[in-house]
Amino acid sequence: MLRNLWEHFEVYIANFSLLLMVGFLTLQIVARYFFQVGIAWTEELSRFSFLYFVYLSSCFVMMKGRHIRVECLVNVLPLSVRNWIEVFGDMLQIAFCLVAAYAGSLLLVDMIEYPVYSPSLMLPLFYFYGVIPMAFFIMALRIVQRLYHTFSAS
Repeated sequence: MLRNLWEHFEVYIANFSLLLMVGFLTLQIVARYFFQVGIAWTEELSRFSFLYFVYLSSCFVMMKGRHIRVECLVNVLPLSVRNWIEVFGDMLQIAFCLVAAYAGSLLLVDMIEYPVYSPSLMLPLFYFYGVIPMAFFIMALRIVQRLYHTFSAS
């Protein structure tokens, strides 16, 4: 149970945020179409739900190794060379994710110190932008996890 939760928690949260986004947008469409009134907070919350959905889904994609790559050169190389190039690419991705997580955490600290609020709900934006450093850190962990499984299986 805990292992399943550990391996898929970002998928559960991403699916929930997708459900929220669809629900908020449906509410907005119904309110505009049937009642001729716009609800500003539904658009705002659907935008933030989309932010969570994108970043947390990318964590899952990184873990599965299904992200977009340019493979035309790599596919013509021998398997041993291809494996080393993929490991090198994964190391570069880990470095990028850690740098992005660090930069995002600096932004988050600034947003906590000097709060910025959402336009319609007046909620502090650090609640919503906090997913960025968290997701990049999780992406780095998921790449390490994938590398561990790759090397322990061989």
